[in-house]
Amino acid sequence: MDRHALSRTAKPVKTFFITQWRRLRHWQQSLPVGVQIAALAISLVCGRYLWVCLNRPAHRMELADAYSINLFYGTPQPNSTGKQLTCVGTADLGFAVFLVDTSTGQKRNVQEQNTLGPWGSFFDLKVWPWSPEDSLFVYSASNHFFLCDSGTGRVKGEVYIPVEVMALTWVSPETFVCVGQDHALYRIQKRTSGAWEVKEPIHAVRISASSHNEPQEGAAKAFDGSTETKWYNNNRPGPWWLEYQFSSGVAHAVSEYHITSANDAPGRDPQDWELQGSNDNLNWITLDVRRGETFAGRLQTQTYFVKNRIPYQAYRLFITKQAGPAEDNMQISELALFAAGPNGGPEEVSSQRDPFAFPVSLQTLGDGVIGWVSVDCLWSMDLASNRPVILLNCQQAISRNTHLHKASYSKHTGRYLLSCTQDQKPLLYQFDPRAAENGLQAVPTGAGSGGANWLAGAEEQSGWIGQQGPVVVVQRHTKPEVPAALSWAKVETLTLTGDGRHAFLLGTTSNEPAAGIWQFDLTTGQLQPVVSYANSPSPYARRLAPVDDFILSGEGKYTVYLPADFYQHPNRKRPLIVGDTDFGFAMKGAYGRMWAPALAACNAFVIISNRKDWFGGLDQWGERVEGVIAELSARLPIDQQRMFLFGVSAETTYVGRFMTNAPGRWRGVMLLNPTGLPDFSGLSSCQPMPKVLVSVGSLEGQEKRLQAFQERALAAGSLVELVVAPGEEHHLVGNAAQRQRTRAMINFVFGE
Repeated sequence: MDRHALSRTAKPVKTFFITQWRRLRHWQQSLPVGVQIAALAISLVCGRYLWVCLNRPAHRMELADAYSINLFYGTPQPNSTGKQLTCVGTADLGFAVFLVDTSTGQKRNVQEQNTLGPWGSFFDLKVWPWSPEDSLFVYSASNHFFLCDSGTGRVKGEVYIPVEVMALTWVSPETFVCVGQDHALYRIQKRTSGAWEVKEPIHAVRISASSHNEPQEGAAKAFDGSTETKWYNNNRPGPWWLEYQFSSGVAHAVSEYHITSANDAPGRDPQDWELQGSNDNLNWITLDVRRGETFAGRLQTQTYFVKNRIPYQAYRLFITKQAGPAEDNMQISELALFAAGPNGGPEEVSSQRDPFAFPVSLQTLGDGVIGWVSVDCLWSMDLASNRPVILLNCQQAISRNTHLHKASYSKHTGRYLLSCTQDQKPLLYQFDPRAAENGLQAVPTGAGSGGANWLAGAEEQSGWIGQQGPVVVVQRHTKPEVPAALSWAKVETLTLTGDGRHAFLLGTTSNEPAAGIWQFDLTTGQLQPVVSYANSPSPYARRLAPVDDFILSGEGKYTVYLPADFYQHPNRKRPLIVGDTDFGFAMKGAYGRMWAPALAACNAFVIISNRKDWFGGLDQWGERVEGVIAELSARLPIDQQRMFLFGVSAETTYVGRFMTNAPGRWRGVMLLNPTGLPDFSGLSSCQPMPKVLVSVGSLEGQEKRLQAFQERALAAGSLVELVVAPGEEHHLVGNAAQRQRTRAMINFVFGE
């Protein structure tokens, strides 16, 4: 179409619009003046609303739901084929054990816990390995174990173990064993009646202490025969104790003992102590008392004699004073106990290690044989003999500064893959306990790997999968490589299925806001999601890492969540949400969650002045917030007309005092589970007042108090919005409560 044709087409259109405009003007002028003013007001309001809608992300509530994340605890437990798994995480109310169909991602809430502990944020749920034929999965609540049908999720058996369990493995479809915190092995068997019973526990040597710095400076280090290690007790003030208990049925009449001072800090040497003996771990008999003892140097061994002829099953060194001031801790390098030997001379009776001190990698090696890692040693035990055997002592076989953390056993080759650290550097070794020579060999890993597992089938000859920090690496005959599907992954835990063909990862694989559960096919290299980071994930939600290197003038730091589009529009003014809190306590964990990055994703600044501890410096809350605002206002485009304060729990008293000093300065105040409320009584009703959002749990019992506050605030000219989370305590734990709070906070800040 040429230019003249376009001109001929445009003229009738222009004439039509001019005619319609004239008719509209004539109609408007015929209206009364009052109607015209009302129409103008409506047009302005609607125009304002349209402007707000155009400048507001249409997906704010979608973001609120996406940042109301699931939290997962422990390691997910898949069955042997990877078709199902169990995990522990947050539920709509509290915490729960979930049974998950990995092909569909469908979760079944098997057991829920909520409102435990003084703040409602405690739980004791754990999931454990599946039965060998995948017919049963196991979870525990405290010491109570439940064996559930994998198809229906219904409980088919229950068993109570008298202590908390540290590790568990199945020996057969009718038998599993576990290690308790009392350092004993428990065997649980299914009776012909279908009920499960706990057999008499197997007690090997037990080494314990009042406190210790595990794993490098634990109680067992005092009995390892090496002066290059030590027991370090970081719990002060005393008294402190260190105990050695012999195996079941074994007792010795100790008549001599040796103490070796540690390598440094003479003030931590013991000075006053008693050597005590017991046959029931309840009644302790004092055998020797020492006062004012000193050690002339480091790593010095001193001998003490005891007039004792009574055999005891357990001995402990009970220390009441150290050589240095009261603020010093306690440490010794070695404690050795001696009794009369077959020839009458003294013989050390405390050289045997504690096999069940801190067991990891507990697994079934074969018919009635189990293996595990404890105290830098690789152990095995035939359940027919009930005698633990050390297969490999890493500190003797490799070096004194080598620590063994995990072992993966191949039933096809009979070899172990050992994950170690040496001077904090991760290393891998393969170990064949049947080899007469060269049974232990280093595995080339490049940067090293932690928590490695053999791959399945023929790949076990040279293939493994493990972690280098948060990165997953796989080795297949050549150097370790990061699989393409996991190139951006940051993994917290990694678990293989029983057939070794699938890996389940807890972590992130790109820029999603939080960790989810993923399945990685080791054959095809494909990655698929199993349980999302949130019940309502969104493509708009992404990881917004806080900028925490801002240094406040003087002392202290603060953390900044930048608006999602800050770098695209660095000069655009945005609202500010600011507070002074213990970042780790109030902003992370089960009850902190993700409301801060959610507000940042909606394009607000969220700034937290980081207190060093929860109660310390509360009286300086306003001073620190004022300093943050003054410093960052010159560096960031903060909208001074849209500034909001927030406070959590005990902070809210100080938030209220700070706000009432200049109430017109703030657009709003958000009080999360408040213990204190603002006092509006002394304020003039003529000055502008901020609006207030109060978010609490229904079980806090604050409704009447908050409703009265709402009425007082309204009389002073402030609107108070109450958000009450059903079934929640002082700490909001459930996903539903977190979603409700995040939605309310976003509406509070961005609502017009």
